[in-house]
Amino acid sequence: RSLAPKHDSIVIAIVNNELTVKKLYMRGRTIELHAENDRYHPIEFKEGSDLEIWGVVTSAIRRF
Repeated sequence: RSLAPKHDSIVIAIVNNELTVKKLYMRGRTIELHAENDRYHPIEFKEGSDLEIWGVVTSAIRRF
């Protein structure tokens, strides 16, 4: 939680009481969460919508 989210950051967010990891889109008054998979529509947030960002993703570790 020490990094401030900015446009194009990958963030961990709570949307409708569920955790999600998405790319943050912020331009002017427009705030959206975009999935890397094009099959999913962006999640749009209007004025007064509830969005809680828990943190900014800085790295990932994978095991195959």
